Amino acid sequence: MLRLGICALALSCSSLLWNNADDPAKSTQAEKNDAQKTVGKSEETKRQLTHDEQIAEWLKKNPVVENPKGKLKQSNALNALNRFQSQVLNSKATERAFTGEYWNHHSDGTYICRRCNAPLYRSKDKFDSQCGWPSFDDELPGLVTRIPDKDGLRIEIVCTNCGGHLGHVFSGEQFTKKNTRHCVNSASIKFIASEDPLPEVVNPDDKTKKRVDKEKSDKDKSIKEESATLEKPSEKPASDEGLKSSDKK
Repeated sequence: MLRLGICALALSCSSLLWNNADDPAKSTQAEKNDAQKTVGKSEETKRQLTHDEQIAEWLKKNPVVENPKGKLKQSNALNALNRFQSQVLNSKATERAFTGEYWNHHSDGTYICRRCNAPLYRSKDKFDSQCGWPSFDDELPGLVTRIPDKDGLRIEIVCTNCGGHLGHVFSGEQFTKKNTRHCVNSASIKFIASEDPLPEVVNPDDKTKKRVDKEKSDKDKSIKEESATLEKPSEKPASDEGLKSSDKK
């Protein structure tokens, strides 16, 4: 009986000590959970902001640089485009009427540039013009640039941020009270639903990004040159016979 009592007491103490000791696995898992909660709260806060609030926040931190001539800007960070999207945005092609993704699209949200993610149009400004292309009677201030065509007959519209071709703008048609119609290619834009956060905008004018890209390019070039030097065969060393022969002279 005495032995049984001692064993029970020992087991109880051992269990108590184990429960009070730090468990590394549990501690690590707790830290992961805390980190996930922090990320979750940040994402939740971002989701709670309306698109207009997100756009205002972005413009406050990144004032848009005017692009009066509609220069097509380049950056490695710009979104990848398929062949047709590239023809429209980069080479000013036009999709056929009634074939685009958004000509008959009526959900609530924001239309952004497919090339750089810059917000361009609100869904509330979209209307049905029966022309076969997405139509808007207003744009987000400062984010769409107007450029007269060379023939002077039409006015082209481009994304101010990256210079990507959007379409053309017309006035005097009396479709809406604003009397303006932005005729936009679906291939030039992407729709983001109001309940989803807007993606980060790519700034082609970001000098920091360009500097980082140049440093990476220089580093890659240096590595290639070093590799080529190592692979280049060295001159054949002189033979023992040659050395002996020269000694005799």
